[in-house]
Amino acid sequence: MKIVGRRQSHLFAAVIKTALAIIISLVILALQIAFYVVLILGIYNLWYLRIATEVIGILVVLNLYRRDINSSYKLSWTIFILALPFAGVVFYFTFGGGRNVPRRKAEKINGYLRTKAVESDCFVGLNSADTRGAMLVNSVHNNSFYDVYRHSETEFFPDIAEKHRRMLKDIEEAKEYVYIEYFIISDGKVLESVIDVLERKGKEGVKIKFIYDDIGSKKCLRRKTKKRIASIENLELCVYEPMSLVINPRINYRDHRKIAVVDGKTGYMGGDNLADEYTGDKIRFGRWRDNAVRITGDAVYALELMFSEIWYMSTGETLALRDFVSDGSVETPGYVLPFGDGPTNPLNPAYHLFESLTVAAEKYLYISTPYLIIDNSFINMIQLAAKSGVDVRILVPHIPDKKLIFAMTRGHYGDIIKAGGKIYEYTPGFNHAKNVIVDDKYAFIGTVNCDYRSMLLHFECGALLMHDPSVDKMRDDFLSAVEQSEEITLEKWENRPLLTKLSELLLSVIAPLL
Repeated sequence: MKIVGRRQSHLFAAVIKTALAIIISLVILALQIAFYVVLILGIYNLWYLRIATEVIGILVVLNLYRRDINSSYKLSWTIFILALPFAGVVFYFTFGGGRNVPRRKAEKINGYLRTKAVESDCFVGLNSADTRGAMLVNSVHNNSFYDVYRHSETEFFPDIAEKHRRMLKDIEEAKEYVYIEYFIISDGKVLESVIDVLERKGKEGVKIKFIYDDIGSKKCLRRKTKKRIASIENLELCVYEPMSLVINPRINYRDHRKIAVVDGKTGYMGGDNLADEYTGDKIRFGRWRDNAVRITGDAVYALELMFSEIWYMSTGETLALRDFVSDGSVETPGYVLPFGDGPTNPLNPAYHLFESLTVAAEKYLYISTPYLIIDNSFINMIQLAAKSGVDVRILVPHIPDKKLIFAMTRGHYGDIIKAGGKIYEYTPGFNHAKNVIVDDKYAFIGTVNCDYRSMLLHFECGALLMHDPSVDKMRDDFLSAVEQSEEITLEKWENRPLLTKLSELLLSVIAPLL
């Protein structure tokens, strides 16, 4: 089996790991509760331990507030640490360190990527033609090393089944290499069709590198299928951050990207995974709405850089990336900026881009997301846009995939509706598409949800499209989905049960940690 990187644990080991994690967590919480019970009942005079734990908790909180991270994330950890000092400190040092990798490793990865990164020569032209667009580029570029490209063409797919057929055709025509990176790969027709074409291309000598996330695929991928993928000729399989019996602080920071690259000429990214529900071959939570984009030309190079970062992170191998050569034959009116946030980047380019797009809106701001769990800063910006007369519409699911997360999503409706924004629930089923569309000029498409996990924890990717023909198609697709959706009025939102309101309040406190 050609599996590179850290070895994935067997199912039995994964079950043991999960059980141990649960047991350890329960033991820590039990010790914390027992400590408080002893203090309340006065069984033992443990005042010195109480002072010690509180002092340690305060010192940890002070250190937490020195970090350059989201304020809501800080607040949730602060409440947890001060309420349960012993348990809070243990969990914080285990899982609250952020998505950074060790400094030496980060410097090595970043040093390698900077040698391959490209400084675009089209920014000057964009800056003179569209200052707002240039500001959007800066919001991404200054939070990552990705740049904007001109000689690139995009094709928007509102139908994932059609996107999948087109991607298979491109892979079938591969001559040199194929890179595939997905959060979820699941047994079924979609994955079977990918494996079939990769088996043929591997025999032809095409080099294939394949990454999937262990936790994302744990429940839906059989070992038999994994062995079949790993046995494909000329294919190297990498399982990102596999579960093991060793406690791994990075287990909470998953590879949520969805990328495919063929010969450095064609690339794909979007919200879909290699699973049957995305193409409609399997029905889960009603009709599944999603979309993706196909990119050709210069911007594909950025997708290769993203893939190479995770590949190095997982295997220690630096890919022999091609030298960038601009394809001047591709002439399009628009600009494309693919980008990602990876293990070596403590910043949040997607979060800053979403805020910048909200500020840039003059006519309309359309947001499509499966989850709406955002901080007050982002909510205030959306409110300001709505109060300024911008047509703000947010599309979320009506049939949720996770009821707890959906409850937190609905908790944010009121602030936006009161400011004049409109919330729509996609009644046919589950809205999984991740888009932000502004003024027929700018659009985001990719893997980033409007929630803390996507913006602060997971490794994501996406593309900013500017003055590109796909922007209009994304707008039309969004409005078509809105026509099939139910608008949530303020009256309906305020009349939800009292128990629901209380649960939303409690969940809002811990939302950044989930």
